[in-house]
Amino acid sequence: MSAFFFALNRDQSEFDPKIARDMMRQLYVFGHDQACLQVQTNFALGYQSLWTVPEEVGEVQPLYKQQQGCWFLFDGRIDNRSFLLDALNVTSASRMSDAQLMLLFYSTFGTQRLNEVIGPFVFVAFNEVSGKLFAARDGMGGRNLVFHVCEKFIFLATYEMALVAHPSIEYKINHSRVARIIARLVEDNLSSPIAGLKPLEPGAFIEIKDVVHGGTKKDYFYRFDSSKRIALESNQAYASRFKYLLDQAVKRRSRAIGSIGSMLSGGFDSVPMSILLAQQLAKQEKQLTAFSWVFDRHKEVDEREYSQEVCEKYNIDQVCINCDDVWPKFDQTMYINPVMPFSIPYVALQQAVFKEAQAHDVRTILSGVHGDLLYGYTDSILWELIKQGRWNDFIRESKHRLQTSNGVWQWCKRYILSPLPWVQRYLEKKRLKTTVASDLLTDNVLLELKNAPIKNQKYKKKALRPIAYNLVMGGFAGEDIAYGRHIDAQHGIDRRYPYRDRELCEFMLSIPSDQLQFNGITRPIVRRAFDKEFTNRLLNRKTKTSFYPAIKSGIANDNEYEKWFSKADAAWQFYIKKSYFEAKPNDEVGIDVIRWQCGYYNYWVSVCYDNKQFNKGDE
Repeated sequence: MSAFFFALNRDQSEFDPKIARDMMRQLYVFGHDQACLQVQTNFALGYQSLWTVPEEVGEVQPLYKQQQGCWFLFDGRIDNRSFLLDALNVTSASRMSDAQLMLLFYSTFGTQRLNEVIGPFVFVAFNEVSGKLFAARDGMGGRNLVFHVCEKFIFLATYEMALVAHPSIEYKINHSRVARIIARLVEDNLSSPIAGLKPLEPGAFIEIKDVVHGGTKKDYFYRFDSSKRIALESNQAYASRFKYLLDQAVKRRSRAIGSIGSMLSGGFDSVPMSILLAQQLAKQEKQLTAFSWVFDRHKEVDEREYSQEVCEKYNIDQVCINCDDVWPKFDQTMYINPVMPFSIPYVALQQAVFKEAQAHDVRTILSGVHGDLLYGYTDSILWELIKQGRWNDFIRESKHRLQTSNGVWQWCKRYILSPLPWVQRYLEKKRLKTTVASDLLTDNVLLELKNAPIKNQKYKKKALRPIAYNLVMGGFAGEDIAYGRHIDAQHGIDRRYPYRDRELCEFMLSIPSDQLQFNGITRPIVRRAFDKEFTNRLLNRKTKTSFYPAIKSGIANDNEYEKWFSKADAAWQFYIKKSYFEAKPNDEVGIDVIRWQCGYYNYWVSVCYDNKQFNKGDE
């Protein structure tokens, strides 16, 4: 987990070293192994290192090829190293870093074969001789890259605040983006919470052939073909392939410095991941350390009955963290990200894990986050069963879905009409023409919310599960991880996500929906894949744990947030109608979380937005 920035004066004036230092200072949080700032005539590059894989230990970035005059910045990890080395006919490169390997691969093939690189990454290549600039982000959005190109400047960075530290970038909130965050509205086109900055989309690149006078070209080097379908001979064949791909995803994320841990609950995402990791480590005569939230007072959210059996069976050292009283305080200990105005109390639970990981000398943690995105949105299942000629299964599934629907008409609309391609096209056109409505947001903010065609719209048109396709392959998941990396960085943790593995995601978006949900059984493909590894209690599990009861209790006992919520000049009222809380009953599910977020926003404004010295990185 490292971070970098690139900044250039297009008028070729000298770059101010003090400005470069201010920009560099914003990256300090992302690493403590190495820092390097290069200020050349009219440009500057800064890199803050946290070495997380053996090959990069001792590496200093940016890389520089003097003969070609090429500067190179790379943040990420290459998971298919052997494939790239074979493509380059390199045989003795065991110590070649991922940055060096990517530079060689890009120098050799350009964008022609960039789609073959698997792993989370962003990179920037700048040739000071030719004036060409190139930047790219991996297809799954595993790393973040924001940019700003104007007549006078070119800026790129993995963290927005590095650019905000430049005098030309105003620390100004993008109200449309922030409103969508608080109202939980998925964004059509990616944008940053900081106005004027633009995230590079997953699988995209930008190119400027002449940084002095040239225009900016943006295109995609990777887009998954949503029309792809996988038809295997049996349910077990699907399960076997799933298990192989998940095992591969875990193995790819096991190349690390020091000990590896996992975040283990008792669900169908973290348990399979932890079992496979424990088996892989056992072959190396190592033991997995798993970190689990437990609750003595809130029994309904405690999952020890599932996780402890797994740990005993696979010799996993389980660290149980009692979270009954883990709660964010409105003081200097509270987690704050200057880029993200609204947070959730759930962050405190993650921090509790990272503190324990530090105490156990674990720097790399695998997480099951976003696994749930791979199994949902199976509304097309009835049509799929008809196409396969499985009429008995069609009848069974129809009855089950009807029982869980709000009447026959709702069942018909959701499972019969909505999956039809022409209906989907009609609904999408209607959505784009409809003004965004919300009883939560103020009228002024609603005016700023515009619907626009999704960038990958044409790629998702033939998807079996269009919503899942957009969430998995669009910008949502990558953006979520980017914000999470700032949380991890506070503790020097590199959190990795097997369920964001590209090959695994491509597989899951291409298989029939009955492998994901069928006749009331959730995730049948997982149950079949791990029928020998799961305990009987796990195999028979039918419920999913929600941490809301514990969060609700925490909010009820939090007097400090109410002070910030009730401030006379409450800043949150710019976004949220005060009447919203007056019109809702106090016991409505989730209303208390929104109140807490409003209190947090007021606190965030006082710490970040009103504190200009903090914003510009002054010590």
